[in-house]
Amino acid sequence: MAETTKPSIPHPQAAAARAVPALVLLFLLVGPAAVRGVTWHVDPAAASGGDGTAAAPFRVAAAGMAAAAAGDTVRLAAGTHTGTVPLTVYGAPRRALLDLVDGVTVRGAGRGATFLRALPADTLTFGISGEAVGPGTSVADLTVDGACFHAVNLRRAAPALARLDLANDLVGASSVACDVRDASFPTLTDVAFAGGHTALVVEFGSGGTFTDCRLDIRPHMGLICNDATPTFVRCDFAGAGRTVLMLTAGSAPVLRDCTLADGGQWAVFVIGYAPGSTVDLSGNTWFSRDPAVLATRIRDAADDPALGATVIVLPFADGEVGTETTRFGDLKARFR
Repeated sequence: MAETTKPSIPHPQAAAARAVPALVLLFLLVGPAAVRGVTWHVDPAAASGGDGTAAAPFRVAAAGMAAAAAGDTVRLAAGTHTGTVPLTVYGAPRRALLDLVDGVTVRGAGRGATFLRALPADTLTFGISGEAVGPGTSVADLTVDGACFHAVNLRRAAPALARLDLANDLVGASSVACDVRDASFPTLTDVAFAGGHTALVVEFGSGGTFTDCRLDIRPHMGLICNDATPTFVRCDFAGAGRTVLMLTAGSAPVLRDCTLADGGQWAVFVIGYAPGSTVDLSGNTWFSRDPAVLATRIRDAADDPALGATVIVLPFADGEVGTETTRFGDLKARFR
């Protein structure tokens, strides 16, 4: 009679011992952010004393961010979030409605549903503040409005921002929808900028990629690009009270398949470039296809050699001025 072999049943402690190295390996391969994954809930209508669970949400966003660590998600419910947290920026006291934590995901209930709103007394408040946070940090699906100093302020940061409306009721010279500065390289997708003074500032060694974004009409500037290399893809530069694109100090922006409106004074103004430089803005759709009209709305070295750079907007698709890239300054000489 053949001997019956009983199936081997591993001892529970042995199985657990084998599982521990596997968890350690997972931790080493993907890091703590991938193995944490706690979701914290914030609802401005919640009762005080919540613990951040779905059943007992925190009342203010600052509590959710204080609890969160890399790999976690903070869910901001529909409603108006007004609580702020103090911080120091540029050596001065500021406040923020949402101070980003590296590796933490923030999700609202949708633009026009979840609001981060700075009250009139909070005139030095950032809506979203991010310093030294990496690409694993993200914010999506909400609106920032009210009397913000900056609706978004990024410093040495590279977060991903998506599906946001960034508005600003202030009109002072420093009131902008989004300030990207100090070697920040964020990724922004489907974001609408409407700053009280300027829609978007990218400066001081920063860059980043902006895709399917809209820079709304502003009293002063649409985009200020200062010593920066941002890339804009399929963005709508809707216009500005003064200048749509202000490009300074040797910036090299890349615009691809964008639409550019006219400004109250200039569509493009370049200043501070090395003599003989060019700024290539070809391959986009402009407010006019008449080179004589464009010539009056772009201020560059063809108007004043001290500005340093010549702006290229060609090729035009239809033939009066040809289809090859041409120095726009040569056209300005013809059409003044």
